[in-house]
Amino acid sequence: MKKIVAFASAAALSLGLAACGNAAEEADDMAEEVEDTAGAAEEAVVMSDEEAEAMVDEAADDGEAMAEESGDTESEGGEEM
Repeated sequence: MKKIVAFASAAALSLGLAACGNAAEEADDMAEEVEDTAGAAEEAVVMSDEEAEAMVDEAADDGEAMAEESGDTESEGGEEM
């Protein structure tokens, strides 16, 4: 009887360790995936000064073109916003 109880205890401990080890691996995989996603999002948001200036210039040009099309001459005074 003692041998059966010892064997059952050893089996339960072995299964418990195997289950905990698997959960740790899954947690590591999930953490790595989150870091990769966060890194990709950060890279997508970062913009150089040249890119920002180009966007501002393009928006200003578009605004001037729209003003010319509508006949609005107030924005042609050379004023910067």
